[in-house]
Amino acid sequence: MFGVRPDEVLVVPEQGPIDLNEKVRVLVSARKTSGDFVLYLSIVPQWSPVDLGDEFEVMFELCRLWKCESLVSSDSPSPYSWILLDDKGGRRDVTFDANELDDRERYVLSRSE
Repeated sequence: MFGVRPDEVLVVPEQGPIDLNEKVRVLVSARKTSGDFVLYLSIVPQWSPVDLGDEFEVMFELCRLWKCESLVSSDSPSPYSWILLDDKGGRRDVTFDANELDDRERYVLSRSE
């Protein structure tokens, strides 16, 4: 997928100090979460130039492949504002419930969503 072979992808439980070799072109950190979204993934290109293309197109493709919804950073200074993508190409701005995220570390959409 995206010109990257499966043996060039390293999936780790959480992002942190990792000894990478030149073979790893994409680092994926994954951790379970709770709330409306149960998995947090971070996808980071590594050593060799990897052009994954437009961030939204990559995530739309993964949503279509996995038949799921995904959150992408809105680049807002607010940690509660994100962009929700779906497997049909839909895109909308969403906000997390601040109390749920801050107090319980649960990714729950605000009730006004």
